[in-house]
Amino acid sequence: EGTRENVASMVKSQNDVYMVVGNYGAENNENNDNLSRNLEEGKLCIAELQKCAINICNFALITQAMTREGLVFGKPQLFEPNEGDSPNLDDNTLIVTEKSHDFYFEENGDFQVDVTYEGTAIGVAQTTCNIWLNEKLMTTIQVGNTGGAYKTKKLADIRLKRGVYNLRLEMLADELDIQKIEFIQL
Repeated sequence: EGTRENVASMVKSQNDVYMVVGNYGAENNENNDNLSRNLEEGKLCIAELQKCAINICNFALITQAMTREGLVFGKPQLFEPNEGDSPNLDDNTLIVTEKSHDFYFEENGDFQVDVTYEGTAIGVAQTTCNIWLNEKLMTTIQVGNTGGAYKTKKLADIRLKRGVYNLRLEMLADELDIQKIEFIQL
């Protein structure tokens, strides 16, 4: 049966284009899929996973994503502040009420960006949202249906300087409700 949790069957059938796990999602199995269990039980072999990984990497290498500068995982991307005045960001947390927010960030440093969201995409479909900070792409969130629950996930590591920022959400559909974005000091 095709479900978000039955990933072992997708790997067996070489359906390697179903890449619904978000950035940093694999490290904690955010979709609670059955890959590890099927590997342990011998129903799936590591070579089948490696073949999918090779296919995904080969595809990624020819996409526009590889031409973007600064979107390398593990190294905080620097965002320069704007001039002007804006309200301070309380507790380094942005409560999302609009698709664009201006705020004053009081600290210099490296921060992990976490998002709390609900996804309402139907079935195994997913939706995405580009998150821009001062008109520079910070990250893209891609999620599936969360079953009516709000979830929190890590999105990116960034470097900020004290100053004014504009955060803009570029939603592709109305199947994603972002509740808050947190900046956690690293």
